[in-house]
Amino acid sequence: MPTGLTHRRKRRDDKEVAGVPPVTDPLSLPYLLTVEEAAPLLRTTPKGVYCMHDRGKLPGAIRRGRRLLVVRDRLLQWIRESCASSPTGKER
Repeated sequence: MPTGLTHRRKRRDDKEVAGVPPVTDPLSLPYLLTVEEAAPLLRTTPKGVYCMHDRGKLPGAIRRGRRLLVVRDRLLQWIRESCASSPTGKER
């Protein structure tokens, strides 16, 4: 009988994201991104992209039947806008 040990499930998503090469030029991506293409831009897993969509936090999301696509330009704009700018003239 286990003595209070919890077992962690192995995540299948890690392998899928690890196999995607890093994006060097986001504008070279197609206009409509699949979940697998959008995940590295958001530094998350495909499952995380679906969760963002379900919570209404994914800009430019389009459903085509069962498929979820993301408009590249809206996603990149949202990423740029959500980045916090560093304070100027203040030192730590």
